[in-house]
Amino acid sequence: MRIENLSELASQEPLEGFRISERWGKVAEAGYQALPDVLLFAQSELRLSSEELNVLLNLLAHWWRPKDVVFPRAATIADRMGVSPRSIQRITKSLEGKGFIVKSRTADGRPYYNVAPTKELLLPIAEKLLREKLDAKKLRDAQRRDTKAVRSQTSDDELDQLKSTVLTPKKTGGAQ
Repeated sequence: MRIENLSELASQEPLEGFRISERWGKVAEAGYQALPDVLLFAQSELRLSSEELNVLLNLLAHWWRPKDVVFPRAATIADRMGVSPRSIQRITKSLEGKGFIVKSRTADGRPYYNVAPTKELLLPIAEKLLREKLDAKKLRDAQRRDTKAVRSQTSDDELDQLKSTVLTPKKTGGAQ
């Protein structure tokens, strides 16, 4: 099968009733996390390195309620990523410096993290993306209205002639 354009690969089925388990099956039963796309799509704009994003994702995997703090050990994240606990400490310090997390310590010295600031940093970018999507939708709607208006003012013969003019390859003046 030859694919002419990428839109042929996309499913046209509606997303209503869409569930993670339908897409991932048994894999999702082991656990998953909900993340806003803007965190991944705006990684460069957020100035997050791959390592910082990976650590942030590991912290966010433990964040279930808006007011919760998370407390995975640096060694746990380090084991998941295949790096040293000291690397995780440096990366969490960088994330804190960039405003994504706030690190605190319990009375006995154990670290924990507030990851809610991440949401605040993503909000302006998400709002910008939403405005861009809305503007694009308005433009598409206006183009559809214009196309419908042209079609309603154009006879079938004129449309056929226009299609044949646009779709017929031009002959070149070379030797025949």
